[in-house]
Amino acid sequence: MTREKLLEILAESNRERLFLLDEVKALDAENLTAKPQPDLWSILEIVEHLVVAEKEVLSNLPDSSQLIEQKRNLRDRLTYPVVMFILKYNVRVPVPSPTMLPKGLMPLPDLLKEWEVTQKWLKSLIETLEPQDLNKPVFSHPVAGGLTVTQAVLMGHLHLKTHARQIRKRRLTQTPTLG
Repeated sequence: MTREKLLEILAESNRERLFLLDEVKALDAENLTAKPQPDLWSILEIVEHLVVAEKEVLSNLPDSSQLIEQKRNLRDRLTYPVVMFILKYNVRVPVPSPTMLPKGLMPLPDLLKEWEVTQKWLKSLIETLEPQDLNKPVFSHPVAGGLTVTQAVLMGHLHLKTHARQIRKRRLTQTPTLG
């Protein structure tokens, strides 16, 4: 995939993210933190999961000179499409790593700032890497294993879309707060 096409996908993902965040910022604290069931996440927890999971997969945003090419084995090559299928078809699975679980400690403004930093870092990385380096596995997913920059962007885009649907569904089922 070309750098230009990858930047287009990242821009589309960013538009979706900003549109979703406008919806989320319009919610009051009660609706933001309401859990539809005790074992399900609130909207704020879903946003936190998106932020921490993305940062985890992107190796906590190292300097591009510190990116190390990961070894990819057959398992990695087979599990990446499985993870993408799970995201695309909204198959409910456990979070693949405890570090990707929301802790419920960050307020929405802090999460939004952290997410913005991550997105700017990723865009800058794509713009500065040599074209051939975009297809080297330099990131790691707990299930899919080594990911190229291209795969990380595609997975992040699909992950966002999956949880955006979940957030919108939650919003539709919430009772409006009278004030």
